[in-house]
Order: sequence, then C-alpha cells, then structure tokens
Amino acid sequence: TIEKIIEENDIDYIDILKIDIEGTEYQILENIQEEVLNKVGQITVEFHDFIDPTLKVKTIEIINRIESFGFKRISNPIQYKFNSEHYDVLFYK
Repeated sequence: TIEKIIEENDIDYIDILKIDIEGTEYQILENIQEEVLNKVGQITVEFHDFIDPTLKVKTIEIINRIESFGFKRISNPIQYKFNSEHYDVLFYK
C-alpha cells in the first residue's frame, strides 16, 4: 500500500504522486488515508471510465472525496470509446 511505502521509507512529504495503474486507481483512491493525502502536494491520475462506462459514478465519487481534503483539480477529457470528462486529472493544493 502507499501507506506501507511511506512508513517503510520514512517519507514526510510527496511533491507529486503519479497514479497510472491501469484500472486499479479506484481501489487505491477509495482507500487512501487522509493522513497520506495530507503529505501530498499533487496527484496525477488516469481514470479508466473511458473504457468501462460503469466506472463513471465511481470516478466522480473519488474526485469529490479527494477535493473534500482540500485539493483542486484540472481535468483533461478524452473522446475514446465511451469518452471521459476526467481521463487525466491533476489534483493540487
């Protein structure tokens, strides 16, 4: 887990956390702890709702969750297969 990596490496702050893990970003971001997000300046993530439209609701839920911790976002849409308003997202504080 991200929490384990931070603990094992005694990491105090992460300037940018890039998450491009081919669909598993949902599991990571649904469960990431607030203490971890407080140590992160920016998060960049590629959501896969452009391949599976059933993930669109989950994408919005995760975006709302991360924004609730004080992040703002820039989203880059993609017109591919099922389209996505949130293909590449940069969260920043």
